[in-house]
Amino acid sequence: MQPKETRFSYVYQDLKKRIIDSQYRKGECLPSSRRLCDEFQVGIFTITNVLDALKQEGLIEIQPRRAPIVTYQRDRSGLQAQEYAILAQRDVIVPVYQTIALLMPSIFTFASQNCPIDTLPGYERAVKAGKSGIQMSAWRPLSELCKEILNYTGNPLLSNLFTNFELYGCLPFFTEKNEYFIQNFLQDAPPVTAWIIDTLKGNDPVQKYLWLYHMYQDLADHVEESIQQLEKEIPEHREKSSIAFCWHPDHGRDYHYAHIVRELTNKIGFGDLAVGALLTEGQLAKEYGVSVSTVRSALSVLGMRGLTKTVQGKGTLVIKPDDSQVFQALRFRSTRTELLTYLYALQLMVLISGPSAFYAAPRISQEDLKMLLKPSGDATGILLSDLVFLLKKRIDLSVLQTIFSETDRLTQWGYYFTFYSEKKQLTHTLNKMCRELLNHLKNDNFQAFAEGFSDCYRFILDAACKFMLKKYRFTGASSLIIPPKFSF
Repeated sequence: MQPKETRFSYVYQDLKKRIIDSQYRKGECLPSSRRLCDEFQVGIFTITNVLDALKQEGLIEIQPRRAPIVTYQRDRSGLQAQEYAILAQRDVIVPVYQTIALLMPSIFTFASQNCPIDTLPGYERAVKAGKSGIQMSAWRPLSELCKEILNYTGNPLLSNLFTNFELYGCLPFFTEKNEYFIQNFLQDAPPVTAWIIDTLKGNDPVQKYLWLYHMYQDLADHVEESIQQLEKEIPEHREKSSIAFCWHPDHGRDYHYAHIVRELTNKIGFGDLAVGALLTEGQLAKEYGVSVSTVRSALSVLGMRGLTKTVQGKGTLVIKPDDSQVFQALRFRSTRTELLTYLYALQLMVLISGPSAFYAAPRISQEDLKMLLKPSGDATGILLSDLVFLLKKRIDLSVLQTIFSETDRLTQWGYYFTFYSEKKQLTHTLNKMCRELLNHLKNDNFQAFAEGFSDCYRFILDAACKFMLKKYRFTGASSLIIPPKFSF
């Protein structure tokens, strides 16, 4: 098992990278502590410790009752060093923008559709920047406005993903330092900025999606061309960076015991651990490489959720899921937080599953289809899980594969936790939808396959929200909006 990422380390590494990569330049203020708490979904204690650590490194200055000020400045004579760094990271940067072009149109179409954009705090600043002509920092107010639009949805995963794209995409370099990119993509910067704002304010979601799709494709193409131009200018540079794209939607919350809970819940839900199976603390501790006390904490959570029962003299046994336990579990804040994270992940999966499926569909072979179409002896099995497993293998775009896999990881366990008493009926409907998807694949109808794949998660999200409200009176589910359908 990988070392635990703490909330402190997650926020610290994120803010440090923003400063080093000039997303926040010398003399500029960082967001207030309150805004950082909201963005990273952590407490003021964590933010205070992070800011203290950045101050000790000489990256920021902290004064009473003022936002921290950046004191770090990259050596201006080191432009070539920045260019070398970009070339070293090109195997990450190019896939980042290719993935942005696939995912962000549907995300922004959804986020902006019901958002009163002209009332957001950053709207006037973005409009003003769009009218001020070509400036090095012209992209920054627009970026802040985009984050505000994503935050308006209430789903922290959306803005977190957008921020991650900016970090790994090294956006400040291209918009402020790379002459080729500036001349070829940003030469009409004010119209571009104004056009993006007007597009996001539009009322027609289909037209909005198409415009954003073409804009992001154009952005990805120009970034790749800019890197190719750099390669011509510095042909001797062949070094490759060891940096790999990472996205941690749990914000450092995925503690070892929580990982074990999710893994075991999946195995129980899929039937890999049958009713009556004995869970041994020592064996699990060895399997996951953790202490017995960590395993004991995980088993305690499973028991609280009605998945296991501790029998004196025997140990912990897997039991038939008892959804009467769920209502009791919702008394705990940690359970409510995990349920909301599950719903947020489902909402994100509705938005990204279609583009991901559309990308992967042409890469699915006839042999793959034969395996999926092969009759299963388990009538209660979930065909969607087989499709997801296949897509993860066939998505060869590394950044897209990471995001799709991480989002899927957050959606798996919640399905079984939510639908104990209605699992059979929902599984039947879901499997019927998936068999139709296989027919689309068989007929090379990739667009119908992608739209239908997204519909599967739309169905799960809608059913989950209704079920949580009706059976458990979980009001957190009432504010989630089911994303509309898009054509990919």
